[in-house]
Amino acid sequence: MIRAAVPALALGLAAGQSWAVNQALNAGQYGAGLGAGGAVGAERSASGRNPAALRPGQAGLHLHFHRPFGMEELSVAEAGAFWDRMRWGAGIDWRQTGAAELYREQGLTVTQTLRLGPAEGGFPGTLDVGAGWTGWRVEMPGRGSAAAWSQGFGAVWRLPPRLKAGAFVLGLPLESRAASRIDRVLQWGLEAGTRDPERAGRAPMQILRLDFRKTGDMPWRSMVSLAFLPHPAFQIAGGIAHPHFQIAFGLRVRWQGLEWDQAVRHHRYLGKTWLSGMGYIRSAEAASARSVSRVSGD
Repeated sequence: MIRAAVPALALGLAAGQSWAVNQALNAGQYGAGLGAGGAVGAERSASGRNPAALRPGQAGLHLHFHRPFGMEELSVAEAGAFWDRMRWGAGIDWRQTGAAELYREQGLTVTQTLRLGPAEGGFPGTLDVGAGWTGWRVEMPGRGSAAAWSQGFGAVWRLPPRLKAGAFVLGLPLESRAASRIDRVLQWGLEAGTRDPERAGRAPMQILRLDFRKTGDMPWRSMVSLAFLPHPAFQIAGGIAHPHFQIAFGLRVRWQGLEWDQAVRHHRYLGKTWLSGMGYIRSAEAASARSVSRVSGD
């Protein structure tokens, strides 16, 4: 099936017609949530996310890999890193999608984020705004290659500490010839938690996320996920998406800044996909606490 589809795609590239790049949300918590939470930046470092994601005082990186629907010919790998101050942040994400030796697609995204409010003037809540720029390259050995640039914009608004709303758009062309080559992605959604996830604490927490996503000419897709954190070092999550019904389940384990993610998705028609990832998060507050401890001799 894969080998039959690739020659048709190659003809489209040669003729300058449209081709769809992989902008799906897969890494980290998005694996178990089927992309739910992408609108509010649930995962700071991931390809296809809201560029307005921000984690004040943190820096980190992530690695991710999966074979869609268990097909040996297909593979998706990505890596990313970010560095956030209290009011602004920057990130870089890279993804490669391949189909055996027949097709290879790469995307490199650079993002910048700015936090507005709370302010003395009475700004309601906290607003994060961000922008991202992506360079795409598609290669087909023996058939040529194509490249294009796109951009995206997003915002995340936190009114009370436990409620967030966000929206973003990706795939906006930076050049006229890219307008027909990259699908536009629109996504908006809500997040509600039992406590503020940006504040440290050991109390159990539940997070409910509901997102709606539209890619190109495809119909709107609904995604909902529920995550339960009985302890800051352990998370259990599950998600459901429709149309083309999918269900997912995943685990996250944290230890001294290291994170390990494992998730499994089941597609109504295409079957099962296993997703694996790992990352590292460095918190400025944690680093400061360790420094104080060493100085004091505790």
